[in-house]
Amino acid sequence: MMEYAEQMLEVYRNTWIFFGIASLMLLAALAAMFIGFGIPQILRKWRWIMVLAWVLAFAGGTGLSGMESRAEALSEQTKVRKETELSEESELQEQPEQPEIPAEPEQPEIPVEPEQPEIPEEPEIPEEPDSTPPEVSVVWRDAQGRELEPEAFYQTGMELLLELTILEENLDMEAVRIYLEAENALGKLSDIPELEEIHGKTWAYLREKAGLEELDPEEAQEDNEEEAEQKPEEGDKTDSEDGDHKTDTEEPEKKDPIEGRGEYFEIREEPGMFRLTIHLKTEAIYQVSARIQDEAGNIPEGSSEGYISLGSFCLDRTEPLMSPEGISLEAQSQTFIEKLINQVTFGYFCKPDLTVRIQAEDLLSGIGEITYICEGMGGENKLEPVRISGAAHPGDGLVYEENGSKACMILSLPHSFTGSIRAQAEDRAGIRMEKWTETKGILIETAKMHEETSCARASVEGTPGGRNHFYREDVSIKFVMEDTFSGIRSLQIQAGNQKEEHHFEKEGEEIRRMTEHILTIPAGENNRNEIPISGSLTDFAGHSTELVEIPAVHIDITSPKIEVKWLNQDVRNERYYQADQTARITIWERNFLPGQVQLELTGMDSPSLSWAHRPGDGCGGSAAYESLNHSDGCAWTADLVFDKDGEYSFGISCQDAAGNRGTYEKTDTFVIDKTPPVLLVHWDHAEPVNDHYYADSRSAVIEIKERNLFPGDLKASAQAGDRGEKTALPKLGELRQWEEGSFRAGITFSEDGRYRLELQCMDLAGNEAQAYCSEEFVIDQTPPELVFEGVEDCSANQGAAAVKMRAMDRNFDPDKTQVSFTGSNGTGQLPASVSSNEEEGLTILWGDFEQVPENDDLYRIKAKAEDLAGNAAEAELTFSVNRFGSAYELEENTKLLAGPGGIRYASQEPELVITEYNPDFLDYYQVTSSREGETRELKEGRDYQVERTGTKDTWKTYRYQIGKENFEKEGIYLVTLYSEDRAKNASNNRMKEKSLEFIVDKTGPSVVVTGAKDWERIRGRKLELLADVRDAYALAGAQVFVNGQCRASYDRGMLRELDGMLSCPVSGAKAWQTFYVKAWDEAGNLTETKPIRFLLAEEIRFRFPGDDDPKVVWAVWIAGSLMLAGGCLLAVYGIRRRFRAERD
Repeated sequence: MMEYAEQMLEVYRNTWIFFGIASLMLLAALAAMFIGFGIPQILRKWRWIMVLAWVLAFAGGTGLSGMESRAEALSEQTKVRKETELSEESELQEQPEQPEIPAEPEQPEIPVEPEQPEIPEEPEIPEEPDSTPPEVSVVWRDAQGRELEPEAFYQTGMELLLELTILEENLDMEAVRIYLEAENALGKLSDIPELEEIHGKTWAYLREKAGLEELDPEEAQEDNEEEAEQKPEEGDKTDSEDGDHKTDTEEPEKKDPIEGRGEYFEIREEPGMFRLTIHLKTEAIYQVSARIQDEAGNIPEGSSEGYISLGSFCLDRTEPLMSPEGISLEAQSQTFIEKLINQVTFGYFCKPDLTVRIQAEDLLSGIGEITYICEGMGGENKLEPVRISGAAHPGDGLVYEENGSKACMILSLPHSFTGSIRAQAEDRAGIRMEKWTETKGILIETAKMHEETSCARASVEGTPGGRNHFYREDVSIKFVMEDTFSGIRSLQIQAGNQKEEHHFEKEGEEIRRMTEHILTIPAGENNRNEIPISGSLTDFAGHSTELVEIPAVHIDITSPKIEVKWLNQDVRNERYYQADQTARITIWERNFLPGQVQLELTGMDSPSLSWAHRPGDGCGGSAAYESLNHSDGCAWTADLVFDKDGEYSFGISCQDAAGNRGTYEKTDTFVIDKTPPVLLVHWDHAEPVNDHYYADSRSAVIEIKERNLFPGDLKASAQAGDRGEKTALPKLGELRQWEEGSFRAGITFSEDGRYRLELQCMDLAGNEAQAYCSEEFVIDQTPPELVFEGVEDCSANQGAAAVKMRAMDRNFDPDKTQVSFTGSNGTGQLPASVSSNEEEGLTILWGDFEQVPENDDLYRIKAKAEDLAGNAAEAELTFSVNRFGSAYELEENTKLLAGPGGIRYASQEPELVITEYNPDFLDYYQVTSSREGETRELKEGRDYQVERTGTKDTWKTYRYQIGKENFEKEGIYLVTLYSEDRAKNASNNRMKEKSLEFIVDKTGPSVVVTGAKDWERIRGRKLELLADVRDAYALAGAQVFVNGQCRASYDRGMLRELDGMLSCPVSGAKAWQTFYVKAWDEAGNLTETKPIRFLLAEEIRFRFPGDDDPKVVWAVWIAGSLMLAGGCLLAVYGIRRRFRAERD
């Protein structure tokens, strides 16, 4: 095996040498690349190949190094395994020595320990006396098993658990005895079942009671010795990582404990351990002790002759009780009315200084807390809610009696209090009474509290009829008596001539703390001011309370009397006054209120009147109306003056303080008008032209600002005419009221003429308005009249064609006349004109056209005239001068392509549209197309479409639409239209200089580049590249680009001069360069050559075949890399195969 590992190590080393040689060969190949291609280009394009080669070399070296390390480790393991096999063979042959296996200090020695076989001889050693005292531990637990601290003396669970544990090998079961005592506040208890079963019993008794068999101590000792002699078999455990040998010895098997239980206890015994668990379920105060010793007479440390205390706890589940006395009350004295104590709501009446004593009891844990709550009403100065609560604790208000089973507390109440007391007790175990103990009721009252809680007041039922405290009908007085502490005993009340008295002291009747009574005062018997009202109450304590709120009541059932006198009696038209008017008002009333005098006025705001007092019979008051001593005969007088223009209505009513109403039985209406009317004229928003000329009707609204106007009082007149001619007067509209104080009427001037408006007006009071007279203005709604003479509209004229135009209007404006005379083609010579101004118009006369072909055209005369009012009229005359045949017109696109000055070149098939105008219908027309000398006649409906318009009374139009499919082939085209009209005039578009000649060119220029080939290496410093640019028809421009930059541009003139031969010099460079040409013809066709890449340098390095093409370079290097990788894989595969063959 060692030889095999050494052979493998040699193989791996040879493989490492092989990879090293391969890496050196790769580096040599890369160096050859640097020489052939140049370092910058290799680093720019192929530098990742270098990185890949070094990564492969590094990975191979690293892998071989790891394989070498693994081979060395395998050799070492093989050597160790061989030595182990030799050691095992030596043991089988019982060879005493094993020098080949070195001793390892970490592994335990395998030989059997010499001490273990001597264990059976131990009984010969004399036994030592037992002087170890028993160890005792005590744990108290609650029903949930939680351990209790000694401070938690009081418990409320279902039971208490006491766990007594004794650690001792030789326990004297007859000497161990348990003592259990139970008691409450009255003394010790003896009828508890736990005592009968456990108290004073020995461990042996309890063990027998639990049903456990006797265990011989000698047998137990022998069992322990047998268990100690038993040991587990020894074995070696080899750790594969560190080679250490460890021996594990199992512990002796322990025997199961024995258990038993009685009704109130449980026993558990193990070798060296004894445990007793006591269950205490009866409520009591428990004290537990025990006497413990072993068979050698040893007793626990700290015990007195073996007696030790195991603890004391109280188990209490019963809530405490209130003592028979419960809550007791003690007072210094009682009220005077003891006969009502058992009949009233409260159970106890007394004066101040009441003492409350609360007592509770608990026989087991004792009282730990008394909680009290006093609720009711009371206070020192006023009655308000009172709540006193608290709790008494030991040392803080709680006093114990009779050995602590009873406890009480003392509570003092406020001097004034009414309410109840309730209390609740809680024992020391934390158990609280489920219900509260509550008193029936308590009342304590002082004189001061009586004043605060007792009152008497009176109020008026319902709403007063007038001002506060004044009434005009029967009045009900409501008396409210209250005494919230001791209650109401009797009361006396009076209102006007009505009196009543009530008593509430009948036996068995509930005490009244509030009562209400109503007395009604008859209004007919008490018609006067200041009605007397009184009342008082007496409570059961003898306190009296008088009314503190006495309402004032005044009764008045007499209505006011009103009289009005008008001082100005000068009236016009029954209700119109030109002077001020005064109304004198007199009112007779006892309880007069100026603020309740209501003036029913229209036309003015209610004024503030000044009232004068005139005493009547029995009046004892002053001039002030607030006095309560006036009589029904008192009179109040005031004057009301109307001094402003307006329409008025007058009425008055009055209401006295009690709500009695007096009225003025009629309403007076009148008008005061001292202002003359105002006459206004509102014209519409029509703007005049030339100061006072209007091109449309003119309207005016006549407004008269006057409240008192009769429509027939408006007088209107107008002066109408035009240059001495009379014009009908417009009718004035109806005068109507537009808004308050304003009347309006309309007038409209809708007929042409000259006008002036005059107005006059007078109101009902005879006031005249200032007269109105407008300025003169002209209404002219008729536009000027334009008439053409000499030539008919839409006529064809072979002879004379002299035009005359007349513009006529009464208010003609010669400065606003505009005339235009144009021909359709603009080639004819327009004739001269003569104009003459007349009184009411203008006349223009044109001469005849010269008879030359240029004057044959379609002519239009446009004229526009205005008058002084801005009315405008337009007229148009269209006619043709057709002495030499039809007239032609090219549409926009056709004119741009093939018309005069057109571009002539088209890169796509054009669509041609030409319109022929003639005054007569055509008898014959023909369309022909010529291309490169070849002429053909086009067919209507297939090759072209004709759209005819015009009637016998209008100009005839023929629109020829020649389709693009007739010009699909490239070439020079000439399109001719020929026609004959009914006048036997023959025409064609070429004769009319509307020739359609154009070139269709769809092919771009041809460009040939010479001087270099694509991807060519050229040795030298400079190079001249040539480009031959040609086109079938006409070149428009060209551009030369070197390395993406435009080196030269050529227009059509330069190209024509150079005959399309372009030359471009190029300088040498270290990098590859590009060259291309752009050229376009007159039709817009563009040609762009493919860029030529070339290298121009003085020196060209060595190169491999095909290295000018990057695809070839890529293929060569990818193939070389694959061959290198394949050789490495074959080498590794051969090594692994040899390794497996030799291992097998």
